[in-house]
Amino acid sequence: MCGEITLRALEPEDLEILYQWENDTTLWSCSDTRTPLSRYNLKEYINTSHLDINVSGQVRFVAEVDGVAVGFADLFDYDAHNRRAEVGILVYDKELRGKGIGTAILMKLCEYARVVLSLHQLSASVSEYNVASLHLFERCGFERCGYKKEWRLNGSQWENVIDLQLLF
Repeated sequence: MCGEITLRALEPEDLEILYQWENDTTLWSCSDTRTPLSRYNLKEYINTSHLDINVSGQVRFVAEVDGVAVGFADLFDYDAHNRRAEVGILVYDKELRGKGIGTAILMKLCEYARVVLSLHQLSASVSEYNVASLHLFERCGFERCGYKKEWRLNGSQWENVIDLQLLF
């Protein structure tokens, strides 16, 4: 791994990166995104990103290596009563993947969820074909807890999804 990994809040200056990464159709198969997002909508999202997770139900961090944005770390579908949330992470540049950056980002996000938010559990849903992401979550202590057949349509192909869970 190279450099110091930090997670920080979204800033107005992140608009162009957010616009580029959210509208990269090659990443849509890893999420439920199906339509492009406008700069206007993303600017509004940034403007409300300061809201407490109890209000918005989510929090997004920009992941940086030595002060340079390399990806995102998300907690979403936050459930305060059951003290749980879902997790998503992105290391945007393919050249940076496989170098331990994703692991460091996910570990920092898990620490935030456990220590700051006092969550009891985190979960993630990963397409079966995404072996690198499955290994990442398992390396960080997530365990497989479910299997959904033909859960996600990617183009014309149905993909199976594996659910993972981390209990604190």
